[in-house]
This record gives sequence, C-alpha cells and structure tokens, in this order.
Amino acid sequence: MTQAHEVLGEKVVGNLLCFALYLLGVDRSSLADMMDLPAGTFRSIIRAALHHGLPALEDLRRSASTFLPPQQRALGINVRSQEQKVCVDFETMGSIKIPGKKSLQIRVVLLTMLYQGLLSSREVSRLLGLSV
Repeated sequence: MTQAHEVLGEKVVGNLLCFALYLLGVDRSSLADMMDLPAGTFRSIIRAALHHGLPALEDLRRSASTFLPPQQRALGINVRSQEQKVCVDFETMGSIKIPGKKSLQIRVVLLTMLYQGLLSSREVSRLLGLSV
C-alpha cells in the first residue's frame, strides 16, 4: 500500500479500492463505513468511474489525466463528395477515393472515422445525406 500511495497518490488508491470492491459486490453502505467515507461520496466515486473511466480516479477538475497518454495531434482530414465518388484526403498520407456506387464501403469508412473522433457527426451526416 505504501508503494501504491507513493506512485499513484493516496486519493487515487482509495478511489481505486472503492471502485474495485464495489465491482466485486461489496455492499455500498458497508464499504462506505469500512473506507470511512460518507455514503454520498462513495456513490459519487462509483458514478464518476462508471461514466468517465480511469481519469475519474483522479480529480476530474484537472485539465489532463496523468494515467492516460497525452492526446495526439489531430490529423488533417478533408472529406468531400466529388462527382461520382467520395474523397478522403489525409494531410500526411495521401487520399482515398471510394466510388459512389460502393455505398456500404463509404458508410463503413465514414462511420469508422466518426467513431474514432476524426470527423464530426455533422460532416458525416452531410456526406451520407442523413440528418444529424
């Protein structure tokens, strides 16, 4: 425990233990008593961990997590519909041209880029001819 406190900090270790014991099925009220936390605080720790993942074990008011690697620089991506095809231009890697008749392939590429955060839902919906 001493090593964990030195590496991660006392608060992070406490939050991690709370969340892990909750996942193992320990009763919330018993756990709050055992960890010497108010029941509301314990509920907040669980809710934050379930909604925000690993960074929630730290203070969510921080601008960046020390657990997660820094965000990578956004790729320069330009997507446009051109005549009978969709062109995806990457700033550093060239481009992809998908024929318009391959609608399933267009959807897969655009939705994958949307789910990875590379394109906005507005941009994808415009290219697919759908509402946001």
